[in-house]
Amino acid sequence: MLTVGLTGGIACGKSFVSELFAKKGALIIDLDQVAREIVQPGTAAWSDIIFVFGNDIVDKKGNIKRKELGQVVFNDERLRQRLNDITHGRIIKHVQKEMDKFYNNPKNRGKALIIVAPLLIESGMDKMVDKIIVIICKEEIQKRRLMLRDKITEEDSIKRIKAQLPLEEKAMYADFIIDNSYSPENTSKEVNEIWDRLMKGYS
Repeated sequence: MLTVGLTGGIACGKSFVSELFAKKGALIIDLDQVAREIVQPGTAAWSDIIFVFGNDIVDKKGNIKRKELGQVVFNDERLRQRLNDITHGRIIKHVQKEMDKFYNNPKNRGKALIIVAPLLIESGMDKMVDKIIVIICKEEIQKRRLMLRDKITEEDSIKRIKAQLPLEEKAMYADFIIDNSYSPENTSKEVNEIWDRLMKGYS
């Protein structure tokens, strides 16, 4: 049994890579999904976000408008930190509970839990895992993917990339690096090799 942190730059392919690991048998905790859950209408984090950012940040059903919130925080470092202060502690608490359940279940012997966390290193969660995988890709590809995925301008894509810890710094924390600049087949091959190495000694 082991816990692996999977991180990387925005639009570098964390979801794709985590799906490949899931097919190999890994249990996945996706922190983007956890972040959505903890800000559901009526939660404490939801209330705190409205207090800081105002009622304009929610839709008619009370859901946080993630795209609009993203536009705000990626243009203001102070507000981005306020959002992180609201969410990070709650996310980490949720992850710790899931990790406890994973390790307390004898059926998980020989299995790997992979935590997909964009801000694994920035939030200090790198200290909670046994191994770290960092996904990188060429900046031009990263920018193009981000523009296409989020339907944003080149200027906004650059702001979002620059708001994160540079890939070369993240890579310094890595036990394994996956370069997702090339074909899906190439990435799949890298995942297979890393999986085999991870599983050795953890059965």
